[in-house]
Amino acid sequence: MSMSMQQEERYSTILSCVKQVLELNEEPGYDTDLSMLGLDSITTVNLIVALENEFDIIFENDDLVVDYFSTITQIDAIIAEKKGGR
Repeated sequence: MSMSMQQEERYSTILSCVKQVLELNEEPGYDTDLSMLGLDSITTVNLIVALENEFDIIFENDDLVVDYFSTITQIDAIIAEKKGGR
């Protein structure tokens, strides 16, 4: 699958946020279950705040679904939707 430059930039920023919040040394795979790497309710809130700041978006209450933040791919999908496309 070939990614657009815009999508590559989003993935890179998401990976950076995830690595920082979960204190990871290595980048997780795009479809790795982040809960297996330590994502829990507290770190999810920290990740949401970091993503909101990095992407200048606001996650509404309807967006706060655990599945939306379970993988890099899922996070990218909701951010792309918030930013108006892929």
